Amino acid sequence: MTVCVACLSDNGKKVVAGTDNTITHTIGTNVTYELETPHNKKLISIKENFSVMGAGNPDNINVVIANAKKKIHPQDQPKVATEKVRDAFVEFWRDSQEKSILSPVGLNWNIWTTQQNKLDSAIAKDIYEKLQKHQPIGELVSVGYDTNTKEAYIAVISNGIILDRNTLGMGFAGAGMPLANFSLIKAGYKKDMEDSEVRRLVEEAIKDASHTAGVGGMGDIVILPV
Repeated sequence: MTVCVACLSDNGKKVVAGTDNTITHTIGTNVTYELETPHNKKLISIKENFSVMGAGNPDNINVVIANAKKKIHPQDQPKVATEKVRDAFVEFWRDSQEKSILSPVGLNWNIWTTQQNKLDSAIAKDIYEKLQKHQPIGELVSVGYDTNTKEAYIAVISNGIILDRNTLGMGFAGAGMPLANFSLIKAGYKKDMEDSEVRRLVEEAIKDASHTAGVGGMGDIVILPV
């Protein structure tokens, strides 16, 4: 339960990104607890002028971002860095699927992809449906500033797919997304607004999103380039 909000400003030359301050932890089966903290690390700086926000299982998201950080170089522009985050996302997701679903029935990805047609159709269907439903991570929002094009960048990583949000000017993740989106539309957000005004609107959007169960108050916020 989270909200992540990113909006372009200054005609796409800057990006404002922020999250709420609540982390939801899962304990056992269908048992969760929520913890509000001013600096919850939902918004993580990967390198200068490139950050990632996560909505979903915080422990797994931290592993994905840590793995991506090892492969991101200082010279990587936001689009390339986002692709490396996506690759880490997919690697973690597939590994989790294999350990949770395939390994318990004596399979791995190689056997599944090459020999699934030899399995009983009902068993194969059951495994396929479990793989489709298994989502141990959530969604990520990457934000950055491209020093070559002199433009800011927003992308959402969902189900292993990168969704470019530069044309829209806004990117969201988490349960609070609908209310945050509505808040910005109602306020008349446009990406040609100054960063100070966009920051105010992002903060207001996160405040409005806090009416969603599990979404807290204002957490961390960043304006790129710094």
